[in-house]
Amino acid sequence: MGERDEAHEVTLTQTFKLGVHQVTQFQYEQVMVNSPSVFIGSYNPVDKVSSDDAIEFYRHLSSLPAQKTNGNVYHLPTEAQGEYACRAGTTTNYSSGNH
Repeated sequence: MGERDEAHEVTLTQTFKLGVHQVTQFQYEQVMVNSPSVFIGSYNPVDKVSSDDAIEFYRHLSSLPAQKTNGNVYHLPTEAQGEYACRAGTTTNYSSGNH
């Protein structure tokens, strides 16, 4: 992770799952009641959500009885998890190559 002089190796010690779709307004409203979205539509991605709002959404989602029963804990990806997911197994400077 990092660039040039600040590049360093990071080891992910736990497996993680990452959603492949954005959270819809319908899904957000099921957990948080109200959506802050401007571009209204149940199946549109939720928009106008701050990082604090997203953290709160995942905290509430994780506390739902069905999620707790299944042992599901949701959170925003860490920088290392996001980097790993975006790189898709590449080892070059960039996920698209060295340039």
